[in-house]
Amino acid sequence: MKTINIYTMEHDIKLVEVEITKLNKSLKKLSFTEKQEKEILLNIKKPGWTTPAEFRMFMDALKNVSKIQFSRQVR
Repeated sequence: MKTINIYTMEHDIKLVEVEITKLNKSLKKLSFTEKQEKEILLNIKKPGWTTPAEFRMFMDALKNVSKIQFSRQVR
């Protein structure tokens, strides 16, 4: 069995750059206008807007995107 040293592995930096650029563009598309944000906040208060499983997935996605945005602001 071959041991892999993660500190000396070669990385495809170009691929990382491409993926970061794609992520940034996607996040920009996700941003809401103030009107859209108000509509979303009204809709989530309506009973039955989502199932418990969808709610869990939605919350996990929100938390992860928030972490990404926060880590960009800290740097």
